[in-house]
Amino acid sequence: MILLVLTPAYSFASLNKPVQILPYTDEQYTTLLDSPVWTRADTDTLYALAREFDSRWLVVHDRWPDDLPARPVEDLKSRFYATQKVLLRALPKDDIAAAGISGEVPARSLMIDYNAELDKTRKRQVEALLARPSSIAEEEAALVERHNDLQMARSISSRQTQCFLVVIQITTTMIIIIISDDHPFHQS
Repeated sequence: MILLVLTPAYSFASLNKPVQILPYTDEQYTTLLDSPVWTRADTDTLYALAREFDSRWLVVHDRWPDDLPARPVEDLKSRFYATQKVLLRALPKDDIAAAGISGEVPARSLMIDYNAELDKTRKRQVEALLARPSSIAEEEAALVERHNDLQMARSISSRQTQCFLVVIQITTTMIIIIISDDHPFHQS
């Protein structure tokens, strides 16, 4: 006996959108995508892994076959986005729908202008931030706390000043009313 358990749909399942990847033909590869650094087998493998793992680049990098040249994640992303952009630009507007790209605007992943050097710099900066001594991190936390305290003091001071101005306005208005000749309490 086989027991089939039906589970309710994942609450965010409607947001799961597959990555739209433009395929290429042999002719397109030779005319548009041929590269001295990337072989056809490398590019085919990259596309297959990107499709299988929805362009989750760390997973694609992890699953990259050992028989192909080892490449950093940034190179994989750079090659993928560059080839997708070339393929998208080569498509006539009428063929975009036929290629499986839905909507008026092509998929976001196809329009990314990936900068590998910027990504490498960002990763180095994160590594340096995480490698700093704990004393520096504690000092920064103390500075942030002091800054927040000063902001709170300024906020309280600002509210007190506003309240004081309201009291002055009310007092001034009352004095003007009492001094005016029209007021019934005026003494001459």
